[in-house]
Amino acid sequence: MNGLKKILGRGRAFGVLSPLAAAAVAVSFSVVDASFAAERQASNVRRIATRVAQNVAAENPIRQDAQQLYPEIVADVNGVQITLDELRAESLRAHGEEVLSRILNRALVLAECKRQGVAITRSDVDAEIDRMAKSFRLDRRQYLDVVQKDSSMSYQEYAEEVVWPRLALQILVADQIKLSDEELEAAYLKSYGPSVGLQMIVCETKEKADDVRARVLADPESFGTVAKNESLDVVTASNKGRMQPIFRGMLEEKEMEDLLFALEVGEISETIGPYGPQNQFVVFRCENKYDPVVPAEKIDEVKERLQVQASAAKLRGAADELFARLGREANVVNVIGNPELRKQYPNVAATVDGKPILLDAVVEMCMRLYAKQDLDALVSIELIRQECKKVGLEVTDADVATDIFVRAAETTYPLPDGSPDVKTYLRSELAKYQTTEENYKKSIVWPGVALRKLSEGKVKITEEEIAKAYEANFGESVQCLGIVLNDERRARDVWQKARTLPAKENRPAEEVFGDLASEYSVEPDGKQMRGRIAPIVKNGGYPELEEEAFALKPGELSQVIQIDAGTFVILYCQERIPGSDATLEEMREQIVANLRKMKEASAAGEFYAGVVKRARIVNNLTNQTIEPGDKPAADAKWASPEASALRR
Repeated sequence: MNGLKKILGRGRAFGVLSPLAAAAVAVSFSVVDASFAAERQASNVRRIATRVAQNVAAENPIRQDAQQLYPEIVADVNGVQITLDELRAESLRAHGEEVLSRILNRALVLAECKRQGVAITRSDVDAEIDRMAKSFRLDRRQYLDVVQKDSSMSYQEYAEEVVWPRLALQILVADQIKLSDEELEAAYLKSYGPSVGLQMIVCETKEKADDVRARVLADPESFGTVAKNESLDVVTASNKGRMQPIFRGMLEEKEMEDLLFALEVGEISETIGPYGPQNQFVVFRCENKYDPVVPAEKIDEVKERLQVQASAAKLRGAADELFARLGREANVVNVIGNPELRKQYPNVAATVDGKPILLDAVVEMCMRLYAKQDLDALVSIELIRQECKKVGLEVTDADVATDIFVRAAETTYPLPDGSPDVKTYLRSELAKYQTTEENYKKSIVWPGVALRKLSEGKVKITEEEIAKAYEANFGESVQCLGIVLNDERRARDVWQKARTLPAKENRPAEEVFGDLASEYSVEPDGKQMRGRIAPIVKNGGYPELEEEAFALKPGELSQVIQIDAGTFVILYCQERIPGSDATLEEMREQIVANLRKMKEASAAGEFYAGVVKRARIVNNLTNQTIEPGDKPAADAKWASPEASALRR
């Protein structure tokens, strides 16, 4: 589905959890043997938690034979060896605290399950997987395929790392996660209820916003043009001020939400502000009001899915409270997260009631979960380090800090003093990559900076590229509704309905098309938004789609457009959006800067591919060897410019 989002949601070239991910709680345990889980003797939580924590390593078979599982030399990169000790240290540095949390949570929850006599069997786990698959209208195989694609988890890992803990937690906190009728109604409105389509103009001062409002009140049809030319919000300005439709419950400020839903179609709001982190002022216009995606009388069709999603959200909060309480009762002390304690107890990861969980137990679980991807990162970094050494290039801590500063400036709201919000940017990045700041700088930022420096001077920008980029970002665009399908026969059936139903049912063609998008589109966002997609631009990367869109007149239906072997698109043209008044020369500097950034990233990737092609790499974990000139195996992630160390 990600490819479909790129096709229909990309917007201008300079321009989340999925339901499956949101339904899973990211904590880790092992599926306990039925006889172990069935043990029903009630005991004190602290005593059991201590005993389980002491025996975590014993319950984990990889602890006993770690040296047999992993060779002492895990990789050889052009004659430079990467040792098992180096890999273990890297894995602990990158994932130690996260994995320790998993071990502690497992110990505490197993203890609580024993205390309460909770038994969860393999049959229970399988039944839950079947239920989850059904809630997403998939069969078991399709659901597990999606899980594997999204998370790289096997069935066994998914059962152990996600499903078992969710079932255990659902039982332990059952009284806290039961949905009331009001909560179910709120979840329905947020995902499937009525919505409002809005345009907005964002201004820096109230005086400017009041002036803009007066002008668009005098000429309401000019709202989109004014938004495009004057709004500070680049994303919506490029689409004539259009926002994604707002559903009830999407905004934190209920008063603001009530105000927006109260607007009539065509009505322009008062000036609102100061609003948002930058204290800006906003003027809204209601462009459309949409009927529920799923009518209220058909809520039963989506009730199970709503319950899964809403319960998962409540479960996360209840689980945090449970872990905190059990941790206090068991007197858990995190050693590896405390520099002073770590110096004091170098071989201990944590204590439960004063009893240690050894660091080796954490290291071995890190290795079980992450050894292959961490070795990919070490191989990538070693390849880049060797290239730097050849040319005498040094990438300093200051270079890394500058790169983070620049990216924070590009992606965050500035602080009151105008400087980038580096702390917020780093928090977001560490959460995204699930790693520590030290490892983020070493394994993610450093390789990218080094590759850009190594490939400097290889970027050339032509006048043709500048002209195409100008047309893509500032030229005319076409606003369409779109339906994405994955079967040609179904696509032709839906196209026929879009062509004939308006006359047959005496309804507007746009309304019929929106209904069909809600019912048949396989692209989740487009389905929810009744086919609304970003404006289609020229030179956006999908020539077949662009050619068809630009041949349409407002109110016309496209033919069935085949994008690739399994993707078919139908368009309904709403309007042609004129290009910006800004000339190419006025925008040249911005265009060149953006093209340079993209081409530098591409050049860095090509440079790295050349490094791999010249390298001799032996990976003893996967028994893969690549000789100079060989084509790397498909699963040798270090062989790609998008390797784990370079994914930024």
